[in-house]
Amino acid sequence: MTFSEPIHIAWQCTYECNLECIHCYAAYNHHELLTKKEAKNLIKQAYEIGAKSFVFTGGEPLLRLDILELVKFVRDSGMAPVIATNATLMTPEHIKSFKESKASIAINLPTLIEETHVKFTRTHSLFKKMMALDALLKEGLSVSVGAVVTSLNIDDVEGVIRFAESRGLTCDVLATIPMGRAKSKILPKLHNYKSLMIKLFDKWHALPMML
Repeated sequence: MTFSEPIHIAWQCTYECNLECIHCYAAYNHHELLTKKEAKNLIKQAYEIGAKSFVFTGGEPLLRLDILELVKFVRDSGMAPVIATNATLMTPEHIKSFKESKASIAINLPTLIEETHVKFTRTHSLFKKMMALDALLKEGLSVSVGAVVTSLNIDDVEGVIRFAESRGLTCDVLATIPMGRAKSKILPKLHNYKSLMIKLFDKWHALPMML
């Protein structure tokens, strides 16, 4: 058996977050985090096994104090850095540094409906998220959005896809991982989820990742 090189490696760089999303599998995780030195060693190992990109996820990666340095280290190591973020903490300093590192930004956007977004994140954060998205695009960064499918937002997913299409963005539709804060009760009913997947394939020509 032969193994191909990984396309990307994702690292849960922090468990802290400023939102309380109902789908979060990182919540309640209290394992010790890697130090900056250990993180750089992990990045080196990812490059050595052939990874093309390195994804910073969490929690909220922007809460990690050394995130800018580590993102630059990924680029200097020869990989493409990707930051999976809710974007609400994005500052001009982040944007400038990420632009210099040629980083891609993947924003969690489960819905465009304010009321549903409040229920999903337990915060009033949609406006900040959209402002950050606009600022990133204005500076020419590569931006994508991702919608995790739950029973709360399953009817909103196509709205997110239409928004992404209107802005020329890639949209990832993701399954809920039932761990952490993501309890099984938020999983969509199987027939509803199947119907959505069929519609995404038929109408939007969506394909599973890496195909």
